Amino acid sequence: MKKFVEKLARTKAPKDAKNPWDLSRAGNAVRRKNLEGYLMKMAKAKPTVLLVGEAPGYRGCGRTGVPFCSEKLIRAHPFFADNGVFGVEHEGDPMAEASASIVWKTFDALDFYPLMWATYPFHPHEPNDELSNRAPRPEEVRLGREFLENIVRLFAIKHIIAVGRVAEKCLGEMGHEAYAVRHPSHGGATLFAKGLAEFAKKHRN
Repeated sequence: MKKFVEKLARTKAPKDAKNPWDLSRAGNAVRRKNLEGYLMKMAKAKPTVLLVGEAPGYRGCGRTGVPFCSEKLIRAHPFFADNGVFGVEHEGDPMAEASASIVWKTFDALDFYPLMWATYPFHPHEPNDELSNRAPRPEEVRLGREFLENIVRLFAIKHIIAVGRVAEKCLGEMGHEAYAVRHPSHGGATLFAKGLAEFAKKHRN
């Protein structure tokens, strides 16, 4: 897991994308620790299901280093209560993210906690504005395939859930069969929860 995070940290992102784990920013140390802690904790749980999103957002993984996770979740959810493992850079102003909140609320309701990752691991944003989100370009999604494939192998994943069309298309091009669910953003919370519940009835960790 440590080598995986180190490789992520050393991979260069374009000017209009942020690598949350990049070694050049002091504040990224907490995000590297968070991601390593998340992957290690999930490895102990031995999940067989992977939930794949599109890319980190600036209010979520871009600030925490953990897929579909905001600073408020790090501070409030029991999953992240391990002493000294998880932290936030912005202690005085922790952010929430709508998609992350919906995802974890659904997990809790179903008692179903798949591993999470993204088609593009870095935070794509508008030029010169890190407090924005944009869709990853095709070449960025292609760059992310190596890390996504590594995650699938590291955890011996058997089933994959694609959250949104970008993830569904990427996984199909990689030759992975995936169960598609609606992305929770922009009014998709109900359909996302319904899709995940239907999947969970058939496949559990």
